Amino acid sequence: MAPFKLIATDLDGTLLTDTKDISEKTKQVLKQIHSHHDVKVVLASGRATYMVEPIASKLIENDGVDCYVIGFNGAECVVPRAEGRRKLFQNTLPANDLIDILDLCTKRHLLLNVYLEKVYTLDSPDFIPRTEIYSKFTGAVYGFVPSYDSLKGQSPSKCLIINDSEEQCDVLLEEMKQRFPNTSVIKSNCKTKEHEQYYVEFLQAGVHKGSAVRKLCELLGIPLKEVLAFGDAENDVPLLKEAGYSICMANGAADAKKVAHTTSAYTNQQDGVALELEKIFT
Repeated sequence: MAPFKLIATDLDGTLLTDTKDISEKTKQVLKQIHSHHDVKVVLASGRATYMVEPIASKLIENDGVDCYVIGFNGAECVVPRAEGRRKLFQNTLPANDLIDILDLCTKRHLLLNVYLEKVYTLDSPDFIPRTEIYSKFTGAVYGFVPSYDSLKGQSPSKCLIINDSEEQCDVLLEEMKQRFPNTSVIKSNCKTKEHEQYYVEFLQAGVHKGSAVRKLCELLGIPLKEVLAFGDAENDVPLLKEAGYSICMANGAADAKKVAHTTSAYTNQQDGVALELEKIFT
């Protein structure tokens, strides 16, 4: 009998390599565990749910794994493709909260991504290099607006401020937590060998990867003690804390390592998730 009934894994810095791909070994290990042990697999990402689909498609290839997808750092969850990718639940940022965030970003000329049917931000030459990098990281398709005011009245899944350095991000994160105490404000990042970006994200209060996995498990009738989670970054902390057993990658952030039940000896570049799964399920 399988020790766990659900595997929830982060993508960037965890399941994916630094080139934002899934190794063949990881595909095969997940396929074997899914089929032999009847374990559900959940991709839990900060990316927009629709931006996770290209990765989910690679896992489905050759009778592979059809995953649940949690996107927007827990704001949305969709069922496997075979069930139509319908939304199980969605928690959007209240319109009034977005207005305050937009006003702040206008005043300080901050690059804010607002997630609706596409990613919207201000049409500014200053922002082009960072939006191009973000698109390369995630596959995001941008819509550019002449003024942040044009986005007022919307209730996005989330929004985030893009920072070029971790130091800048950390300072802004603490300030935003103080300014928006009734909003879920979290830190995330995306890195390759060529580029790195750090994000301050805004979601509906109480929304994060951990809350989304908890809700999904309630709907599926799976106890949290039967959840195995993998992550590496600050936005994975709630997920790692919620799971019955959690593993942080060797390349993970200090905060993630602190809350995980254990830290892998392997990085995302070394097929860390696959190697840890083999130890647990074989």
